[in-house]
Amino acid sequence: MERYLPMGPLALVVYLVGAPEADQVVVFLSFVIQYLVMAQ
Repeated sequence: MERYLPMGPLALVVYLVGAPEADQVVVFLSFVIQYLVMAQ
């Protein structure tokens, strides 16, 4: 799942469209955490 994160929000959205709901939550939370870490 993490391989989609470095590609940016667009790739994340594309992945979320095809992912099960459980994976959507995990990927979204991972993306949010990564974004917050990078923003600091």
